[in-house]
Amino acid sequence: KVATALADELGVTHFKGNVLPEEKAALVKQLQQEGKKVAMVGDGI
Repeated sequence: KVATALADELGVTHFKGNVLPEEKAALVKQLQQEGKKVAMVGDGI
């Protein structure tokens, strides 16, 4: 819910929420290999 609300507020159209650290690393790597620019934010929990 938080990721969706924040994405809506910022106008972000592609986002992922509730992702484990291992999944985040793999997802970032995959997107970078596809030539996409990646930004990541989190709450530090």
